[in-house]
Amino acid sequence: REKARTVVQLKEFDVRNCMCAVEADRQVIYAKIADLMRVVHHNLRNATQEEALEAFNEQIRLRMPLAFGYIFGMTTLHYQHLLFISVNVVGTRAADYAYFDSSAHTEEILCYWAHEAAWTFTFWPALGFFAEVFASSCLSIRRFNLLWVLFSLCAIGCPFALLHSWMQGLVERSGTDKGAARLSIVVSCSSILSTWLLVALYRCVRSQAAHHLESRKQNGAGCHTVLTETIGLSGEKSTEADDDSQSVFSL
Repeated sequence: REKARTVVQLKEFDVRNCMCAVEADRQVIYAKIADLMRVVHHNLRNATQEEALEAFNEQIRLRMPLAFGYIFGMTTLHYQHLLFISVNVVGTRAADYAYFDSSAHTEEILCYWAHEAAWTFTFWPALGFFAEVFASSCLSIRRFNLLWVLFSLCAIGCPFALLHSWMQGLVERSGTDKGAARLSIVVSCSSILSTWLLVALYRCVRSQAAHHLESRKQNGAGCHTVLTETIGLSGEKSTEADDDSQSVFSL
């Protein structure tokens, strides 16, 4: 709920509604923000203070919710966390129950382990992901609707239950049906590879986003230098500006 409220506050951000640590410095901070916007955005070079502040608001509303989502993400648990839980719970259970008599076919053994590996590395982590997203949604809704909750549980659980039943049936028929054995192995291996590919792609996108944010941070540092030169802050004036910057806004 705190995350949801924070996102709403960022989307409706207005610098005029923020609290100032030292109220007497409010107009000074407004002027500094306006100067910053005029330097960074050339189309605001001749803008009034109100226009510059409104442009600042738009930048916060546009960028900060995305940055907030990038930092915290959709869920708290990442794939490696869900995989650790799945390996320790599901993987060990699969090893405990793995018993084959002397008449068991090689295809049956391979299908069993492929099936367990698919659920350990793919489906149980995916179920944990959807369960956490669902739990977050339940906590953020304002009115608890039991029918909506039951429908969501069915929408999440039923496909996984049907998939598990179908794959388990393939494993049971793998000893006598080579077609079922091949299909079971193909489905299990392709699901694992697809999951690892999606995780690698997600990490690549996050890495590029982090590099982009770092580049923007460096550009922001350059803009701060330009701003300092533009508004004539140097020597003692720069020290006074640093003192003024202690008056910060907080949501």
